[in-house]
Amino acid sequence: MVIPHGEATIISIQLSKFTIYFAMFITASVLFASVISMQLQESIRPEVDQLYDSNRTYYYEREQYVEKFKQIQKYQQKLKARLNSLFELASISESDVNIFLEESALRKIANNDMQLESDKFSVKMVALLDEYNKRKDKTDDGDSKIKNSDAQLLQEFSQVYSQQKSFKFSSEVVSYRELLLDIKQTEHIIAVFESFLQERDVVQKNLPYYWPLAGGHFTSFYGPRFSPFGYSSEFHLGVDLADRIGTPVYASAEGRVIHAVYDGSGYGRNVLIQHKFGYTTMYAHLNSTSVVAGQYVSKGQHIGTLGETGRATGPHLHFEVRIDGKHINPLPYLTSL
Repeated sequence: MVIPHGEATIISIQLSKFTIYFAMFITASVLFASVISMQLQESIRPEVDQLYDSNRTYYYEREQYVEKFKQIQKYQQKLKARLNSLFELASISESDVNIFLEESALRKIANNDMQLESDKFSVKMVALLDEYNKRKDKTDDGDSKIKNSDAQLLQEFSQVYSQQKSFKFSSEVVSYRELLLDIKQTEHIIAVFESFLQERDVVQKNLPYYWPLAGGHFTSFYGPRFSPFGYSSEFHLGVDLADRIGTPVYASAEGRVIHAVYDGSGYGRNVLIQHKFGYTTMYAHLNSTSVVAGQYVSKGQHIGTLGETGRATGPHLHFEVRIDGKHINPLPYLTSL
């Protein structure tokens, strides 16, 4: 009964024993449930904290991977820029060869590769799911080849597959695949460029682009001329480089010495060297030789000294270049150094 002051109406409330007992029961149930909830919360708190720590660790690791990924991307861009610079130094332009694929092409290749992988994985998982459905009713250890944990994963896969019919890769995975393809093509280009440099080095070593004398100057060129021994004309088969007797003479390219002799052909003491690609070079009117027949010489190696042996009007080196035994003008090989 509630009795207010003054002349207000008195409020009278009557409660049955059932109502009182039911309210007490509800109150006790709520208190009991609260106590149980608090105990459960306390019991799972370590697991929640552990999961939180694990999630935070995974988050930090992911951030580190993302940062490393960005660093690799920047390094890849710098590497491609350096390669382009090297191609420019090697006089190779993008119009001559497609050096790098565009990002859109890389993305298309990456998507196609991942689609093939997802299709293969889907087929494999479907086969496993069919096997599981055939064996799920069997309990013998010898017959059942799929564990319960695997069965649960297969069931989850079945639900996802029934909706999507394939797996979808995230954008981060696509970006990673693009970078991987870009790195692979860069590695391939480096290998090709390295092979190109090696082949060019072989060609440069075996072509007679080298000044064969320690000094010297032109006194006669390749082609028709007046004979220095009279008034008749003749065809000069090489070029003459004059200097003092004893000036060192060098091989203009790698090769093997065919002969190093003094003969009566007018060349006097001379050296003939066989090079690759059908080239041979002749060094005539030498004062002395420092190589023998059959010896292998490198580009720029000392092979003798300048002289005036044989049919010569003064100390000079008579230098010839031949291809498959035919004389050609040596001048381009001496002026393109």
